[in-house]
Amino acid sequence: MATFQAPPGHLSQAEVLILSRMVEAKLTVEAPDPDLQAPQLTTAEGHKVVGTMAVVRAVAASGDSKGDALVPKDLAGEVDRWLEVAAELESHAGAWLEPTSHHTTDEAREASRPDILAHLGAVEAQLSRAAADAAAPAASLLGAGGGPLTLADVAVACALLPLWRGVLGEDVRAGFPATGAWLRGAAESEHFAPVVGEVKFCAASGWAEPAAAPADKKKKKKKGAAAGATEGGEQQQQQQDDEGGEGGGDKEELDPEKAAKKAAKLAEKEAKRAKAAAKAAAAAAAADKAGGGNDKKAKAKAEADAKKARCKGRNVCAVRVAAAEAEEVAKLLAEVRSTPKGERKIMPAELYKGYHPTMVEAAWYEWWEQCGFFKPDLASDKPPFVIVIPPPNVTGALHIGHALTNSIQDTIVRWRRMSGYNVLWVPGMDHAGIATQSVVEKKLAKERRITRHDLGRDAFLTEVYSWVKDYGGRICGQLRRMGSSVDWSRQVFTMDDARSASVLEAFVRMYEGGVIYRDNRLVNWDCRLRTAVSDIEVDYIDVPGRTLINVPGFDQPVEFGVLTSFAYPLESGEGEIVVATTRPETMLGDTAVAVHPEDPRWGVGPGVMAMWG
Repeated sequence: MATFQAPPGHLSQAEVLILSRMVEAKLTVEAPDPDLQAPQLTTAEGHKVVGTMAVVRAVAASGDSKGDALVPKDLAGEVDRWLEVAAELESHAGAWLEPTSHHTTDEAREASRPDILAHLGAVEAQLSRAAADAAAPAASLLGAGGGPLTLADVAVACALLPLWRGVLGEDVRAGFPATGAWLRGAAESEHFAPVVGEVKFCAASGWAEPAAAPADKKKKKKKGAAAGATEGGEQQQQQQDDEGGEGGGDKEELDPEKAAKKAAKLAEKEAKRAKAAAKAAAAAAAADKAGGGNDKKAKAKAEADAKKARCKGRNVCAVRVAAAEAEEVAKLLAEVRSTPKGERKIMPAELYKGYHPTMVEAAWYEWWEQCGFFKPDLASDKPPFVIVIPPPNVTGALHIGHALTNSIQDTIVRWRRMSGYNVLWVPGMDHAGIATQSVVEKKLAKERRITRHDLGRDAFLTEVYSWVKDYGGRICGQLRRMGSSVDWSRQVFTMDDARSASVLEAFVRMYEGGVIYRDNRLVNWDCRLRTAVSDIEVDYIDVPGRTLINVPGFDQPVEFGVLTSFAYPLESGEGEIVVATTRPETMLGDTAVAVHPEDPRWGVGPGVMAMWG
């Protein structure tokens, strides 16, 4: 069983526990170690994995097929990008969540503020786009509607939850409603809730200061009193500015246009503050320089403050730009989606300045199908050009390799169609035989604790066809999203009645012609499926020595990699022949022992009798 250990209070502990629940991996969490600099995972094999991102990836990959859902193959790059965002958020959050840390200062918190806002703006824009694409609240950073949570969602949510709970007040959160709704949905999900507990967001206004360490309370109190005497007017004005903004509580509106507008207003307010701070810092630096530069430390501090303020202004502007883009995309998508299904696309009044796939591709494919552009003309005298799509397996969704090969085929097909050929591109899917049977059996065992033998042949085939319908529909949807110009009226499945009859006919003809035959051969026997499998379905592993491996059909692990030696005494009583094998149980069937005639160890010739028993 794997073990996990982290420094005290490290945010990765909740993340790892949630992931272990999602992939149903067994994990032991040890007490926090103050000497650790980073979280670490010790696998069941004894390997150490160090660092937050490396640990969460290892846990996500430990759950067999569950890990594939956490990191979809076609979205692996997006997952990596959001993991980097989560890592940066965790780093910046430390300035607000670790008041006793030596690096937590007022300067560190102020420096982290624009970066946190910039990342929040990116998350808000992504969720707003996803919600606009599906016309429904986004449940995942990488999808919409009821899409499952991915590793990206878990990492970003675990980085944001502490900020939402204890740092960001209602007026700040109001600028990120889509993020708030998504975060609450994730926190209340079946895997998060047992780990993070009841969800209560920070009730303070603005950015709540972290609780001071006990030793610093007296010092901070005195400092605060002095500051209040000299800067009370400025603090009061700042509070009025905060309260006059877009407050109103944590409403978490899901309308992408409203979300974008709120985010833009918040960013505008932060930008004004940053601009004012930059001017003040620049003025202080100029004044110090005009005074002859007698105080070098003050001059250096003023210049550093000016640089920091300019950087803050740029980061906040990035938030404003992202929010404005989300608002523009939502508006244009609403125009595009007004096209009735199957009719020619209604173009927006103005084009979006960037490339937005959903906006560009929306409505076109349905119109192409409705017009029959992909169907061949059976009465045409044009030269024919026909290809069959290499049928993808229904064991899962399409990946980047399918996107590459289908794009190449589609290019050839469209070129031939434009070159005057009568083109037919036949779509279809492959049942994948043993592979599909295996995934369906695993699904039955996991969800219903039964085998195919418990169901019987007909009921099991019904389960297989149900799986095919689910994943087959997903594959067809992906092909449509890629714009594949196939004739969907001719879609086939390699296990349907017509194809099954053709396969049976082909095998009968080959058997009768002597091309194929039956014989006794060594086969790869699958103990779980209880059938022979091809060489391509077999994975070979090297065992360094005695290794216990779980084998289906056996209650206890089976021992492999052990060489057992035993001796057959010679009938003459003058020695013995030692035999070594990894399968000692076969001794019961031995009828003879063969040795090399020139091997000096035995000194026996042919016909010498050895005794058994």
